[in-house]
Amino acid sequence: MSINCNSCGAELAENSKFCVNCGAVVGPDASSPVAGPGEKAKKQQWLYIVSGLVIVAAAIIFYSVSQKPVVSNNPHAGMDMSGGSQGQATGDPMQGAMGGIMRELAALKEQVAKDSTDYPAHMRLGDMYFQIGRFEQALGYYQGAARANASAPEPLNQVMHCAFQLGKFDTALGACDQLLVINPNDTETMYNKGAILASTGKKDEARAIWESLIKNHPDDPEAAQAEGSLKQL
Repeated sequence: MSINCNSCGAELAENSKFCVNCGAVVGPDASSPVAGPGEKAKKQQWLYIVSGLVIVAAAIIFYSVSQKPVVSNNPHAGMDMSGGSQGQATGDPMQGAMGGIMRELAALKEQVAKDSTDYPAHMRLGDMYFQIGRFEQALGYYQGAARANASAPEPLNQVMHCAFQLGKFDTALGACDQLLVINPNDTETMYNKGAILASTGKKDEARAIWESLIKNHPDDPEAAQAEGSLKQL
């Protein structure tokens, strides 16, 4: 017998506590505020999407304003004999904005092809694909960024989120381990590692991580999340 996730609708085993597709809590306590790494990734993705829409909107406004005809004191200026305005913009603002994004994407891909150690280019490409939910492509570029700068936590955090979304749990756990080497007191990563382990049925390991988090960082918000998650195991 199977059940469905209340968040994304994925089909799950009857005794599932976490959705392996989106990370949400399932079952009778699905209303619990406890969030797995998948839920955090989706919230982050929506922030990226909103930011992307703001950028596109700004580009459209700038494009539209820059294409407005100059107003002349001559009432006949800019008019042809058929009554049409010669100064009207002929371009599609949305097409212009999207064209700029595609050109940036192509330029960044060319850059990383030339220089595989270009950390900013890898991160920007990862973010662009993450914004539209293309986690497989985003994962590859974030991994490239992690190779380019092994001490930076940002790409590893994104590797963890993308890998979890793709069901690549070993990759997600590996990213967690690398993050904890960089910062052993990274409580968010501690919580996320426990959530990933719980999602894959490794309840004892998840419990050990969450109990350690609560013991060593009792006042941290992630400790409260861990306490709620322990009740779901």
